[in-house]
Amino acid sequence: MIQNLRILKKCKLFSNMTEEEIFASLEKINSSIQLFSSEEMIALEDNRCANLGIILKGTVEVKKNYASGKAVVMARLKEGDTFGEVLIFGTINHYPASIFAIDQTKIMFIPQKDILTLCHENTTFMENFMRMLSNKTIILNNKIQLLTFGNIRQKICFYLLEQYKIKKDTKIELTISKKNLAEEMGIQRPSLSRELIKMRTEGLIDFHKNIIELKDLCEIEKTII
Repeated sequence: MIQNLRILKKCKLFSNMTEEEIFASLEKINSSIQLFSSEEMIALEDNRCANLGIILKGTVEVKKNYASGKAVVMARLKEGDTFGEVLIFGTINHYPASIFAIDQTKIMFIPQKDILTLCHENTTFMENFMRMLSNKTIILNNKIQLLTFGNIRQKICFYLLEQYKIKKDTKIELTISKKNLAEEMGIQRPSLSRELIKMRTEGLIDFHKNIIELKDLCEIEKTII
Protein backbone atom coordinates (compact mmCIF):
# COMPACT_ATOMS: atom_id res chain seq x y z
CA MET A 1 0.00 0.00 0.00
CA ILE A 2 2.89 2.37 0.78
CA GLN A 3 4.27 1.97 -2.75
CA ASN A 4 0.80 2.66 -4.21
CA LEU A 5 0.53 5.83 -2.13
CA ARG A 6 3.82 7.11 -3.53
CA ILE A 7 2.52 6.65 -7.07
CA LEU A 8 -0.86 8.15 -6.23
CA LYS A 9 0.86 11.22 -4.81
CA LYS A 10 2.28 11.79 -8.32
CA CYS A 11 -1.22 11.55 -9.80
CA LYS A 12 -2.78 14.93 -10.58
CA LEU A 13 -5.99 13.78 -8.93
CA PHE A 14 -4.19 13.90 -5.60
CA SER A 15 -2.13 17.06 -6.12
CA ASN A 16 -1.51 19.05 -2.92
CA MET A 17 -2.61 16.11 -0.77
CA THR A 18 -0.33 14.30 1.69
CA GLU A 19 0.04 10.52 1.70
CA GLU A 20 -1.95 10.49 4.94
CA GLU A 21 -4.80 12.44 3.31
CA ILE A 22 -4.78 10.14 0.28
CA PHE A 23 -4.86 7.05 2.50
CA ALA A 24 -7.73 8.47 4.57
CA SER A 25 -9.69 9.26 1.39
CA LEU A 26 -9.19 5.78 -0.07
CA GLU A 27 -10.37 4.20 3.18
CA LYS A 28 -13.82 5.71 2.52
CA ILE A 29 -14.32 4.15 -0.91
CA ASN A 30 -14.39 0.76 -2.63
CA SER A 31 -11.51 1.00 -5.09
CA SER A 32 -10.02 -2.14 -6.65
CA ILE A 33 -6.64 -3.02 -8.14
CA GLN A 34 -6.19 -5.23 -11.20
CA LEU A 35 -3.09 -6.62 -12.89
CA PHE A 36 -2.73 -6.86 -16.68
CA SER A 37 -0.09 -8.67 -18.70
CA SER A 38 1.68 -7.26 -21.76
CA GLU A 39 -0.69 -6.58 -24.70
CA GLU A 40 -3.74 -7.51 -22.62
CA MET A 41 -6.87 -5.45 -23.27
CA ILE A 42 -7.92 -3.20 -20.40
CA ALA A 43 -11.00 -1.63 -21.99
CA LEU A 44 -12.70 -2.37 -25.30
CA GLU A 45 -13.94 0.33 -27.63
CA ASP A 46 -17.72 0.95 -27.26
CA ASN A 47 -17.86 -0.71 -23.82
CA ARG A 48 -19.38 1.37 -21.03
CA CYS A 49 -16.97 3.28 -18.78
CA ALA A 50 -18.02 2.71 -15.17
CA ASN A 51 -14.70 3.40 -13.43
CA LEU A 52 -11.89 5.91 -13.41
CA GLY A 53 -8.53 4.18 -13.87
CA ILE A 54 -5.22 5.20 -12.29
CA ILE A 55 -2.05 3.54 -13.57
CA LEU A 56 0.04 2.38 -10.61
CA LYS A 57 2.60 0.48 -12.67
CA GLY A 58 3.41 0.04 -16.36
CA THR A 59 2.32 1.77 -19.57
CA VAL A 60 -0.93 1.65 -21.52
CA GLU A 61 -1.88 2.68 -25.04
CA VAL A 62 -5.17 4.19 -26.18
CA LYS A 63 -5.73 3.10 -29.77
CA LYS A 64 -8.55 3.80 -32.23
CA ASN A 65 -9.10 1.15 -34.90
CA TYR A 66 -10.94 1.94 -38.14
CA ALA A 67 -12.84 -0.37 -40.51
CA SER A 68 -10.20 0.28 -43.17
CA GLY A 69 -7.64 -1.42 -40.94
CA LYS A 70 -5.94 1.85 -40.03
CA ALA A 71 -5.10 2.32 -36.34
CA VAL A 72 -4.31 5.63 -34.65
CA VAL A 73 -2.65 5.84 -31.24
CA MET A 74 -4.61 8.47 -29.33
CA ALA A 75 -2.42 8.49 -26.22
CA ARG A 76 0.20 6.64 -24.20
CA LEU A 77 -0.23 6.72 -20.45
CA LYS A 78 2.30 5.95 -17.72
CA GLU A 79 2.44 5.61 -13.93
CA GLY A 80 0.30 8.24 -12.24
CA ASP A 81 -1.78 8.95 -15.35
CA THR A 82 -5.54 8.39 -15.44
CA PHE A 83 -8.22 7.42 -17.94
CA GLY A 84 -12.01 7.45 -17.94
CA GLU A 85 -12.51 10.72 -16.06
CA VAL A 86 -13.96 12.48 -19.12
CA LEU A 87 -16.43 9.64 -19.78
CA ILE A 88 -17.53 8.41 -16.39
CA PHE A 89 -20.26 11.01 -15.81
CA GLY A 90 -21.32 11.40 -19.43
CA THR A 91 -24.74 10.52 -20.81
CA ILE A 92 -22.85 8.71 -23.56
CA ASN A 93 -20.13 7.04 -21.52
CA HIS A 94 -18.72 4.44 -23.88
CA TYR A 95 -15.01 4.19 -24.63
CA PRO A 96 -14.27 5.84 -28.01
CA ALA A 97 -11.09 3.75 -28.33
CA SER A 98 -9.59 0.57 -26.89
CA ILE A 99 -6.99 0.57 -24.10
CA PHE A 100 -4.17 -1.98 -24.01
CA ALA A 101 -1.38 -2.74 -21.57
CA ILE A 102 2.03 -2.24 -23.21
CA ASP A 103 3.85 -4.14 -20.47
CA GLN A 104 3.08 -5.59 -17.05
CA THR A 105 0.54 -3.12 -15.70
CA LYS A 106 -1.26 -2.47 -12.42
CA ILE A 107 -4.33 -0.24 -12.34
CA MET A 108 -6.52 1.11 -9.57
CA PHE A 109 -10.19 1.45 -10.53
CA ILE A 110 -12.51 3.86 -8.72
CA PRO A 111 -16.28 3.54 -9.41
CA GLN A 112 -18.36 6.56 -10.37
CA LYS A 113 -20.21 6.79 -7.03
CA ASP A 114 -16.92 6.79 -5.14
CA ILE A 115 -15.58 9.67 -7.25
CA LEU A 116 -18.61 11.61 -6.03
CA THR A 117 -17.80 10.60 -2.45
CA LEU A 118 -14.21 11.83 -2.78
CA CYS A 119 -15.36 15.13 -4.29
CA HIS A 120 -17.85 15.60 -1.46
CA GLU A 121 -15.38 14.71 1.28
CA ASN A 122 -12.35 16.65 0.00
CA THR A 123 -12.50 19.99 -1.83
CA THR A 124 -8.87 19.64 -2.94
CA PHE A 125 -9.71 16.37 -4.70
CA MET A 126 -12.76 18.00 -6.29
CA GLU A 127 -10.66 20.92 -7.60
CA ASN A 128 -8.08 18.49 -8.97
CA PHE A 129 -10.77 16.45 -10.68
CA MET A 130 -12.36 19.49 -12.32
CA ARG A 131 -8.95 20.77 -13.44
CA MET A 132 -8.15 17.39 -15.00
CA LEU A 133 -11.43 17.42 -16.91
CA SER A 134 -10.66 20.86 -18.32
CA ASN A 135 -7.10 19.91 -19.31
CA LYS A 136 -8.17 16.62 -20.88
CA THR A 137 -10.82 18.42 -22.94
CA ILE A 138 -8.18 20.82 -24.30
CA ILE A 139 -5.84 17.92 -25.13
CA LEU A 140 -8.64 16.02 -26.85
CA ASN A 141 -9.60 19.05 -28.93
CA ASN A 142 -5.96 19.47 -30.01
CA LYS A 143 -5.78 15.79 -30.92
CA ILE A 144 -8.93 16.03 -33.04
CA GLN A 145 -7.58 19.14 -34.77
CA LEU A 146 -4.27 17.39 -35.45
CA LEU A 147 -6.01 14.46 -37.13
CA THR A 148 -8.18 16.72 -39.30
CA PHE A 149 -5.23 18.26 -41.14
CA GLY A 150 -5.01 16.95 -44.66
CA ASN A 151 -1.28 16.57 -45.15
CA ILE A 152 1.77 15.46 -43.20
CA ARG A 153 3.45 18.87 -43.04
CA GLN A 154 0.37 20.47 -41.50
CA LYS A 155 0.25 17.76 -38.82
CA ILE A 156 3.93 18.23 -38.00
CA CYS A 157 3.67 22.02 -37.88
CA PHE A 158 0.57 21.94 -35.69
CA TYR A 159 2.27 19.55 -33.26
CA LEU A 160 5.45 21.65 -33.09
CA LEU A 161 3.52 24.88 -32.55
CA GLU A 162 1.50 23.34 -29.72
CA GLN A 163 4.74 22.19 -28.07
CA TYR A 164 6.20 25.66 -28.56
CA LYS A 165 3.19 27.23 -26.81
CA ILE A 166 3.63 24.89 -23.85
CA LYS A 167 7.41 25.10 -23.48
CA LYS A 168 7.96 28.70 -24.64
CA ASP A 169 11.12 27.52 -26.37
CA THR A 170 11.99 27.09 -30.04
CA LYS A 171 13.95 23.96 -29.15
CA ILE A 172 11.42 21.14 -28.78
CA GLU A 173 12.56 17.99 -27.01
CA LEU A 174 10.55 14.97 -28.14
CA THR A 175 9.49 12.88 -25.15
CA ILE A 176 8.38 10.00 -27.37
CA SER A 177 10.08 8.20 -30.25
CA LYS A 178 9.51 9.30 -33.85
CA LYS A 179 7.74 5.97 -34.40
CA ASN A 180 5.27 6.76 -31.63
CA LEU A 181 4.90 10.35 -32.81
CA ALA A 182 4.05 9.13 -36.31
CA GLU A 183 1.42 6.78 -34.87
CA GLU A 184 -0.17 9.63 -32.92
CA MET A 185 -0.37 11.65 -36.12
CA GLY A 186 -1.84 8.71 -38.02
CA ILE A 187 1.02 8.59 -40.53
CA GLN A 188 3.86 6.20 -41.38
CA ARG A 189 7.26 6.57 -39.68
CA PRO A 190 9.19 6.90 -43.00
CA SER A 191 6.75 9.59 -44.17
CA LEU A 192 7.38 11.59 -40.98
CA SER A 193 11.15 11.34 -41.43
CA ARG A 194 11.01 12.39 -45.10
CA GLU A 195 8.90 15.46 -44.31
CA LEU A 196 11.17 16.50 -41.43
CA ILE A 197 14.16 16.30 -43.77
CA LYS A 198 12.32 18.42 -46.37
CA MET A 199 11.46 21.00 -43.71
CA ARG A 200 15.09 21.14 -42.61
CA THR A 201 16.26 21.58 -46.22
CA GLU A 202 13.80 24.48 -46.61
CA GLY A 203 15.12 26.12 -43.44
CA LEU A 204 11.93 25.73 -41.40
CA ILE A 205 13.49 23.52 -38.73
CA ASP A 206 16.69 21.82 -37.70
CA PHE A 207 16.97 18.63 -35.67
CA HIS A 208 19.44 16.38 -33.93
CA LYS A 209 18.41 13.14 -32.22
CA ASN A 210 15.29 14.01 -30.18
CA ILE A 211 15.61 17.81 -30.40
CA ILE A 212 13.74 19.76 -33.09
CA GLU A 213 14.55 23.47 -33.37
CA LEU A 214 12.04 25.83 -34.94
CA LYS A 215 13.99 28.12 -37.29
CA ASP A 216 11.16 29.98 -39.04
CA LEU A 217 8.08 30.31 -36.84
CA CYS A 218 6.31 32.59 -39.30
CA GLU A 219 6.46 30.10 -42.17
CA ILE A 220 5.55 27.20 -39.87
CA GLU A 221 2.43 29.09 -38.71
CA LYS A 222 1.45 29.86 -42.32
CA THR A 223 1.38 26.11 -43.03
CA ILE A 224 -1.66 25.54 -40.81
CA ILE A 225 -3.59 28.73 -41.60
